[in-house]
Formats: sequence, C-alpha cells, structure tokens
Amino acid sequence: GVDFITLDGAEGGTHGGPPTLQGDVGVPTLYGIVRADQYLRQRGVRDRLTLIAAGQLTTPRIFLKALALGADAVDRGTIAIIALLSGQMTKALPGAPPDNLVTHSSSRQWNRALDIDQAAQHMAHYLASLRQEMSYVVQALGKTAVSQLDRSDLAAGSRQLADFAGVPFMAESPDHAHRIAVLRRSAAPYEKASPEHRVH
Repeated sequence: GVDFITLDGAEGGTHGGPPTLQGDVGVPTLYGIVRADQYLRQRGVRDRLTLIAAGQLTTPRIFLKALALGADAVDRGTIAIIALLSGQMTKALPGAPPDNLVTHSSSRQWNRALDIDQAAQHMAHYLASLRQEMSYVVQALGKTAVSQLDRSDLAAGSRQLADFAGVPFMAESPDHAHRIAVLRRSAAPYEKASPEHRVH
C-alpha cells in the first residue's frame, strides 16, 4: 500500500530529534540511496514505488548525482528555506534565527514580518535556476531529460565507493571502466552470482 518512500539521509537537519539520533544513527544520503534502490529492486517492487531522497542535497550537481544513483526525486529542506528568505533574513536577525519567519509563522510577530509574495518570488527564481543549471549538465552528457540519467553517467574517486555504488572508478582506463560498468549491469539481477562472476 506504499506509494513512495522518502529517504532522509544522516546529513539531514532534523532539528527536532535528540542529539544522539541526529549524530550517531543513520546512513549518509548517498549510501542510503544506493542501498534503498538495491533493496527495492531485489524485492521486485522498484517500479511501483517513488524513491525521494533528502538530506543535505543542496546544489544541482548533488541533485543530479542522487537521481543518477537511483532516486526518482529530491526533496529540499534548509536550502529551500534559505532561498525563500533571501532578502528578508534581517527581519529576524540578530535576535532570532531567520527560519523563525517560516517555522513559527503561527506566531503573530513572525506572521506579520514575512513578506509572502517576496518569499514566493525568491523561491520561484531559485527553482528556475536549479532547472537551468541541471539542464546544462544533462545536455553536456548528450541526453535530453533528467530521467535518462543513470549510474553510467557517474565515476567515483575511490575504488571502494565505485564498487559500492556500481559506477566506474575514475582512475581506471575508459575501456576497463566501461567493461566493469557493463558487467555490473548485466549481473545486477542475479543476487547469488558465483564468485568468479562478481566484479570487485
């Protein structure tokens, strides 16, 4: 009965949880996306669920990496609030944090202070700039849509991360990296591949 899963990586700013849970429990967002995508594929339900990634996803390049690793969408938290409040932060500073303008909007003090039209305009500009910058990268990869991104568009700076994420290691020769990527994709459906067929 589940339609979507929101994966909030360990870097996410929960703000309301106990410090122990914030600092010591959870999986970093990148690893969480890969693990969740693999888990859902192994159970044959990946095509029925939308996987939304969150947790310190702040820039177009990070959004695109998350999508290429298996997320269907990204959710923005703190960075969206910063964009929303652009030009209005001084209404709260220095006496209170700027996010009070939106997180405490039920308070009469903050409700009067926030210019909603200005906030909406800044958010619209922020989203438009994200779309434009992401389109540059998609075009540079020779593709026409964000949905066409996959792990073959990525390379990892460490062999350990490359092996975990199923992407080429950037220090390998292009032919070797391509062969590894092809072998990984062809072996992906087989959970119990024999040792001689596994790529390390």
